[in-house]
Amino acid sequence: MGCSPTFTQETVPAALREEHALAPDHWAVLHILEGRVRFVDLATNVEREVSAPDLVIIAPEAPHKLSLDGPVTCRIDFFRDIGDREVERTVLSKARDEVKLSFERCEASGNFTERFYEIFLDASPEIAPFFADTDFDKQHKLLRATVKIMVSHDVADPNMRSTLERIGKSHGRSQLNIPPKLYEIWLDSVCETVKALDTEWTGDLEKSWRTRLRDAMQIITAAY
Repeated sequence: MGCSPTFTQETVPAALREEHALAPDHWAVLHILEGRVRFVDLATNVEREVSAPDLVIIAPEAPHKLSLDGPVTCRIDFFRDIGDREVERTVLSKARDEVKLSFERCEASGNFTERFYEIFLDASPEIAPFFADTDFDKQHKLLRATVKIMVSHDVADPNMRSTLERIGKSHGRSQLNIPPKLYEIWLDSVCETVKALDTEWTGDLEKSWRTRLRDAMQIITAAY
């Protein structure tokens, strides 16, 4: 689990331009933030041009490569099913518990959702138009429920995945049409909110928050 650096046409690793595949139980989401790439599925010999702000879901063990023909900015998010590896489950459970307790401390402040939207709406001029006709009383309840789901449940849980996929569909290009790049601003804004409200905030806790939420974000953005 994690993400790559943000690459440009000059910094995309040579290995990505050659045939390669993800390991078993690993999948990825390729986000095109600017420009375009050609994604070549070597199993089917299908070549697809992908332009910003689109994305590609990359399945485990599927041979593929990227082809570049101009300026591009992109990033790859990685996800791994942990199966029954108990040690890894223990580590993930510890991180989950830390983030869950952190969220509870933020909620105890009484203004998590209000503080978040102050930060989020001010983060980019692209965001406010999506909330032009929003009932913020309902939106605050929705945000609280969404974050609570993300910090309380593992994405390996099929029910959790189904919930996130439904959220992704409702926010996808055929409905609300929320561009994937705005989810990074959303994540930054959540972390800024928690930093402001959680008296036990640390750099390590921020990493746990980002890891926890990014896993769920990957599933939501994959439905775009």
